[in-house]
Formats: sequence, C-alpha cells, structure tokens
Amino acid sequence: MYWLYEQGQLYYVVSDHQGTVREILTEEGELIWAGRLLTWGEPECWPVLTINDPRNLTCNLRFCGQYEDEESGLFYNRHRYYESDTGQYLSPDPLNLRGGVSPYSYVHNPANWIDPFGLASSPSQLLNRKLRALQKAQGSAVNIRELPDGRIRYYDKEALARTEGPTRGRSHVTEWNPSTGSVRSWEETYDHSSKVNRVHPKMKDGQVLGLPHYPPTKADIDSGIAATSGKAIKKCGGLS
Repeated sequence: MYWLYEQGQLYYVVSDHQGTVREILTEEGELIWAGRLLTWGEPECWPVLTINDPRNLTCNLRFCGQYEDEESGLFYNRHRYYESDTGQYLSPDPLNLRGGVSPYSYVHNPANWIDPFGLASSPSQLLNRKLRALQKAQGSAVNIRELPDGRIRYYDKEALARTEGPTRGRSHVTEWNPSTGSVRSWEETYDHSSKVNRVHPKMKDGQVLGLPHYPPTKADIDSGIAATSGKAIKKCGGLS
C-alpha cells in the first residue's frame, strides 16, 4: 500500500497484522512517521522528525476502516462514528441485533479482530465495558475527588480549547459509586474562571449514551436529540 500526496511524493506504509499503520517511509526508505494504537484505538505517535521539518506529516488512519476527524476526535467508520475513550460507537449498529447483543460495542478482541464497516457482531458484555472504563480512569486520572456520599470522581487531564472563546478546555470525568458499583462518565467543559459551562453524558454502567450536551449545542438541536428548551428528546434516555 502507498500514499500519493499532492506534491507527488510517494510514501511506503508498513502495517501490522490488522492493517493498522505503524510506519511511513519515503521512497528512499527513510522513516518519517511511526506510531501505534492502544488497546481500544487511542493513537500514540513517536517523534521521528523535528517539529519544523517540512517533511512532517499526519496519519489519521486508525483501526482498519477508520479515519480520525481532527476537529471532533471521533473516528469515522463508514456507517457510524467510533470513540476510543470509551471503546464504543456513538450510534447503534445499523444491523440491529443481527450485529450482536451489544449494538454500540466494537469487536470483542481488538488485538485480533477488525470491523472495517462498523457492522461486525460483538459478544462484549456491559460489565466488562464498565470495569474497563473504571480501570482506565483510575490509571489516567490527574485529579481525584471524593464526594460526601462516597462517590469517587476521576478527572483526566484538561484538554485546552483549540479556538478562543468562552470555553477554556474540557476534561473526561468518570464517577464510581463503591456502594452500588455504578460507573458513569461524561465530558465537562470549563470557562475561564474554572466553572463548568457544559456537560456531555457519555456512558453509564457500560452503556454508551446517545444524549445531547447540557446546555445543548446547535448540532444537538439540529439533529433532533434536544429541544431548544435544553431538554433531551425522550427517546434518547438519560442519566439518573
């Protein structure tokens, strides 16, 4: 496989057993890009060239059949979008239950299986996904907060906003309730005084939620998952 860029430069691509891009080389065999994907698709790239080297390039190919949208951070997978933070799709399988008992899940074993069109079946269970989310949060948290009722919240490192505006940045938050075993996660954004100005529910006990932001964004309203009043459309469900 090779890539041909507008400048007419030919690049050779080295992939692993799943077709995931691992290295990119020039026609002369010089390595100019290297990286890998973590278990559920999070990209990890290694610096090969200096930042100001004009030969630097970006590889947005992820799991086989996926292409990362840099603006949203989601992976386009032909029929739906995939989110590596949760290891889940954002919409149910178009095949319904013919695609497996868990319509939002990726393949059961990402080390050996692929899903190029976002349609493959998967026997993954809610419990496994919930525990995986909690384990990941406990390992990546930069801040941990225990609430008076015993719930524990794990905060990932804040990602700063790419453009100037009322929002300073966002963080992925995972909450664990030791007394009930419940695990849920969401993304929250902060204004420049560190106050939360928007929340986006993501997952509850292993189930990916198709909920709008609160307050809703224009995209939420235009897509019909939220009303102009800010309330989620009933069919979307909600966090309790």
